[in-house]
Parts: sequence; C-alpha cells; structure tokens
Amino acid sequence: MPPGFIELFHGTDVSSAWDILERGFNMQTAFETMGTGDALWTTTSRDYAWMFAQANPAGGTPAMVKILVPDFFIDQMRETHYLSILGTVHRFEPEAVNGLNIFGRISMVYDHDKS
Repeated sequence: MPPGFIELFHGTDVSSAWDILERGFNMQTAFETMGTGDALWTTTSRDYAWMFAQANPAGGTPAMVKILVPDFFIDQMRETHYLSILGTVHRFEPEAVNGLNIFGRISMVYDHDKS
C-alpha cells in the first residue's frame, strides 16, 4: 500500500461491485436496490468485509471492493463528522461519498484471502 493511504474494504455482491467500479459508490442506487442508503459502510478488515459480502441484501454472488483512501481525506471527513470510525469499521455519511469516489482508488478484490 502506498504511504499516506488507508486500505478499506466493502462487501457487496458481484453486480454491485462492477457497478461501483464503473460508476463509483452511489447512495441512491444503494437505496433503490437494498432499501438502505443511510451510510456507506467499509472496514479495514478483509474478513469482516467478506462476511458482509456473503450476507449482502441483494442476495447475489458475494464480492468485495478495495478502496485506497488518502489520509488527508480521512482526516477531513472525521473533522466534518462525515466519517465515524469504530474499531475496524468506517461509516461514511452520504455527504462524503462523492469525495470518496474522487479521491479513493477503487478496485475489485478477486481473492478475499490475499492482497
């Protein structure tokens, strides 16, 4: 991982993962497909993200995306209260999602046990 970045994971289904890669995170899409759009949940734990991927409300094949997020963005979102962190869990408010799409580097995780 490059210095100055934090590595976050988001568990979802394959279809949503491809949509995230193509278009970025979209809270309206999350609300329409799963009835939730109150926050974007990520974690520094691959295992937790994979657990959520397996339990995804869409019911599709589990998948996981990785987001490399610059430290400055994490700091700014915490200062503005658009990000709360509890243990390994990072909860981004909807207001933070566009910035996460701009500053984060999103990629597919093909094997949840490896980098």
